[in-house]
This record gives sequence, structure tokens and C-alpha cells, in this order.
Amino acid sequence: MKHSVLELRNDLTQFQALLGDGSFFTFSAKERDDLLAQSEKYLHKLDGLAEGFLTIGLLGGTGVGKSSIMNALAGSEISSTSHRRPHTNQVLIYHHEASFLPANLQQAAVPWRSIKHQADSIRQILLCDLPDFDSLSTLHREHVNTFLEHLDVLVWITSPEKYADERFYQFLRHVPKAKQNFYFVLNKADLLFEGQPKEEGYDRLSRVTENFQRYLIENEVSHPLIYALSAGQILGNHPVAPWNQFGSFRRQIFQHRDVKEIMAIKAANIDVEVQQLLSVLDKEAMNIAAARQVLEKFIQDVQHGRADWAAIGGQALDVWLAGHLRKDIYFWTDFSGILVGPGRVLLSLLRDWRRWIEKEPQRSVTQLLIEGRTAEMLQRRLERLQDRVAHGLLSRGLPPMFQQQVESILDPASQWDELKERLDRAAEMWLARTRAPAAVGFRSIQYLTYGFVLLLMLLALAGESAWRSFLENPGWSGLVIVLSALVQHLFSPVGLAALGSYILLNVFFAFRFYARYKKLLQRHAQKFIESLKSELIRVWEAELDSIIEQMQDYDRELEARMAAIGVLHERKSED
Repeated sequence: MKHSVLELRNDLTQFQALLGDGSFFTFSAKERDDLLAQSEKYLHKLDGLAEGFLTIGLLGGTGVGKSSIMNALAGSEISSTSHRRPHTNQVLIYHHEASFLPANLQQAAVPWRSIKHQADSIRQILLCDLPDFDSLSTLHREHVNTFLEHLDVLVWITSPEKYADERFYQFLRHVPKAKQNFYFVLNKADLLFEGQPKEEGYDRLSRVTENFQRYLIENEVSHPLIYALSAGQILGNHPVAPWNQFGSFRRQIFQHRDVKEIMAIKAANIDVEVQQLLSVLDKEAMNIAAARQVLEKFIQDVQHGRADWAAIGGQALDVWLAGHLRKDIYFWTDFSGILVGPGRVLLSLLRDWRRWIEKEPQRSVTQLLIEGRTAEMLQRRLERLQDRVAHGLLSRGLPPMFQQQVESILDPASQWDELKERLDRAAEMWLARTRAPAAVGFRSIQYLTYGFVLLLMLLALAGESAWRSFLENPGWSGLVIVLSALVQHLFSPVGLAALGSYILLNVFFAFRFYARYKKLLQRHAQKFIESLKSELIRVWEAELDSIIEQMQDYDRELEARMAAIGVLHERKSED
């Protein structure tokens, strides 16, 4: 099996996390739900399997020979006196140097220490040397009981001297394990034969075994499986006595190991299924890589085509400038302050007359900008950008999900609405900053002209005698004479003629100054138009920068999502 159950579980959990946060573009909602359900099914299968290791716990009292039994099972010395416990409740876990400790053992709450060995015969067996039960305090005994939950098989080891120890059976009664997975070893059985005839030795072994079995049954272990053996005979290369049941004990243990290997085969089958499930990452990674290539080419093309983009914007704005702006500039630019007197009144009347003739409300510069051919040209340019990306994705045969993502980012309608707002703000802010020319000389000439015409009218209305009297006798009396003459002559034929002449002269000069005003305005209008065009082109170019930035953000999102599946994909590729 290429991966452990723990690794498979981690793979499936990460796969579910990726599906859950929407990192995949390839799948529809239904396909995503199906994949989640399938991965959950494999997780349940893994829950029914242990790792391909047989985990054996060896428990006994002090001096019963647990280390010698482990060495005999391994066929070599894997346990030595150097492996001493720094704590009475510490568990020693012996495993092959090429194997790893399952997560359940690593997460055990009891202090433990791993010891590696090179005994290939027990490569699939984890031997857990548990603390001597007669050295455990009540608290430590509870900890060890908790650790026993992680074991497959528990081997209880005693000796002829200690099999009747009540502490052994008291501890046995409180162990939370299925008793059909208990094996009982009466080690050092050769002591029963020392200094005795063979027949007497067999009798003593039979009595001890029967008593041991009776004690076990009395402590709720029905049909206990007892092996009388001497691990010392196996390790010392001495002839193995007929009564020594180590061979049977070892076969039983290895039979369990073989069962665990069968479970490992089943796990390997799940491994293949999981890898097939994760193979969608290959397609997903290729799709994301292809999409990123399309985006990279699009971004490069757009950046290289910046001059063309600016030219298109300039052409569209020229259409607008040549049409509406030059015709309506007199209404948008408030330069009326450079006209005074009758000229300013004439400008106001002409503006009102035009509004009345056109019979439509005056529209702002930005209202005219976003309509007509100008808007059509700019909006079509935005649509072409989206079409270019969509065509690149389609030509690669990528799933529609990528195109939908791009359409949501480069939506021409929303992009155009945002661009209109920016153009509006730019034009309005520019108009707000625009100031009318001072035209001091032009304004001074108007004041002098209208003043001179007014003076001529006053001279004509008062008459020669009234003004001569005022000049001869300047003061209030002379002024009163002039005012009286003005009132007296105002409604006379001469006065009405003078007033009419005054009005005609004012109208004449108003038109003359208005014509002069238009010439001044035309000179400033060209500067105004070029400056406004430059401002709006900057907004148009900023729109291109915004599109590039949005595509770069999308590319970074794809990169991040590819990195999220990269761990699983890379590990699969290594296999």
C-alpha cells in the first residue's frame, strides 16, 4: 500500500475542504456534492480498517520475562536492559525502523517512548511493553488502562512464582478489552523441571497450568488460552523441550499478523479507489494552468496594446468633441462674466432663445458624453476585451465555469456604468476647476463705450443751455437745473429721439461686443477642448489599468487555488 490509512484520511479530509470552499472550477454543484459523498464513503471505509500492523501489548509483573519473550518473537535481541523506563507508567513501543507509529498510539495520553529495531520477521508487529502492573499507582493504572484501548492483542505474562498474585487478577478484572483477544503466557516454565524427574516436572506443570486456568475462569475469562513456555530456551539456542509451547504461541501471534496484512490489502484497495477519486486534481490542475496561460497572454496583449487602447478612446472622444461639444460649449462654459451691460443681457437672451427653440432641457457635458456614437465605440471596446478572454478559454476547451468567472469580472455593462461614473466625475471636476479669462482690456473697453454712449444721451436730453449754466455755476444749484432739464426733455420728441438713439447704440455695441466675445471664447474653447480630452483620455487609460489589475487579481486567485490543491497533486505525481 502506497499510503497509510492516516495519510489516506488526511488526503480525503483535505479534498473535502477544497471542495467545500469552492476551490474547484470544473465541477457543477451536483458533481461537487457527488464527490463529497464519495469521499465521505471512503472515510467510512477507512474507519472500519486499522493500520496493517498488529499492535500487541505485553503486560505482567516484575521479573516475569517480558523482554525475553519480545526478543524470542523477533528472533533477535530488540529489547535490552538499556531500555529502562524513566517513569513507572511509561510505555515502550518497539517497531521496525522502516515502519511508522499509527496515529492512535502517537496520540495516546500515557507517556511513551518508541524504540526501533531491524527484525524483519515482526515488521508488521508493534510490541508495546507495558509497565509492570505491580509497580503502578492507582492513577497510573488508569492511564495504562486508557492506553490498552489502542491495542489489538494483549498478552498477559506471568511465571510459576507469580501466577497466583491477586494483584494480577485484580488488574485483569478492570482491563477494558475484549477478553477473546487475551493470551496468557506462563513463562519460565523450565523452573518447574529444575532438579526434578521429567515425570514430576510434567505433573508440576500440569498442576500450575490447571490452577492458572481456574483462577482465570474465576475472574471472568472463559476458555482462556494459556501457553506454557520458556523464552530463555529459545534465546539461548538450547534444545527446546517438548512441553515448551513457544512455537504454538508464535504461530498464533503471526496468524494475527497475517490477518492484519489482509486488512492492509483491503486498505490498499481503498488506496487505489482514493487515488482514482483524487485523480480529478490532475484535470483541475491542468485546467487552472491552462486558464492562467490564457490570462497571462491576455494581460500581456492588453499591456502591449495600451497605445491602441488610448487611440480608440481618443477617436471616440473626437467624435463627441466634433459634434456636441463645440456646438454647446457656450452653455457649459460660464465665461459670461467677461461681458458687461447690454452685451451680457444679450448673451442671456440668446441662451434662453436657443433653449426655447430647441424645446428640450439643456443637458450637461457628461450627459452628452455617454450617449450616441461615442458611448457605442467605448462600450464596444470593453466588450471586445471580454470576448478576447472568452475566446482564449474556449479555444483551450476549458470548462464553462472559467468563462463565467471572467464574465462576472469583465461584465461590459457594469464596466461601462463604472466608466461613465468616472468620466462624469472627471468632467465635472474639470469644469469646476475651469476659470473664465480675465479679459481686463476687453471689459474696460465695454465700460468706456457704454459710459460714453450714456454721456452722449445725457448731453442731448439736458440741452446746451442747462449744461452751460452748470459749467458757469457748478454746484447744487447748477445740478438741479440739469436734472430739471433732463426730466422736462425726457418725454419730449427730442428726448424720445435721444433715448431711442441710446438704446439702438447699446444694442449695436452689445452685438459688436458679443461677436468679440465669441471670438475670444473660440480661442479659449480649443484649449478647453484639448484639456478636457486629455483629462478624459486619462480616465479611459485608467480603465484599462483597472481591467489589467482585475485580471491579475483573478490570476492570483487561480494561483492560490492551485497551491491549495498542490500538496495532494504533487504527492500523487510522486507516486
